[in-house]
Amino acid sequence: TLPNRAPQAAQSEDPLLALVNDAEQQRLNAANSIKNTLAQLEADETANKARVDRIVVSRAKQQQRTEARLARANAAAQQANNTHRVETGDTLFNISQRYNLSVADLITVNNIKGNSIRKGQVLKVTAAATQRNAVRNVSYTVRKGDTLNTIASRFNVDVNDIRRWNRNTRTVTPGQRLKLMGS
Repeated sequence: TLPNRAPQAAQSEDPLLALVNDAEQQRLNAANSIKNTLAQLEADETANKARVDRIVVSRAKQQQRTEARLARANAAAQQANNTHRVETGDTLFNISQRYNLSVADLITVNNIKGNSIRKGQVLKVTAAATQRNAVRNVSYTVRKGDTLNTIASRFNVDVNDIRRWNRNTRTVTPGQRLKLMGS
């Protein structure tokens, strides 16, 4: 064991070897410092991405809230005017549901022939509610595909009432005129 110690002692006392060891230690320290810096940069980048994602989601929600507020304001303005301007996709049924009216009320108050409405048409919507309790006679022309049940559903009346108002009609044919009362 003595011969091995002598060269180690000689190596540790060798100034050139000490310089090499110091340089190697400095290189290792620099590499570790670079690794730590890269790890910190990656963590910062991940945190920034998460922050950006939160901001994007927040702005999208804010946009949705703004659009909902505008829609409510437009609906309130239209209700205040007692009118509804027909938009693409509107039907008598969905307009009646929006303003809590029957389709028959909309047809009667707006003097609509058949069931057709067009984009841009302005319909009275609240005047119908005041006339709701009055009994009215409405005439409906049966179209292809109509049944007593679909007509009753469309006008918010009972099928048996339609039969009673129309001489106990059991079937309908296109072109046939039906009386609808108090709907």
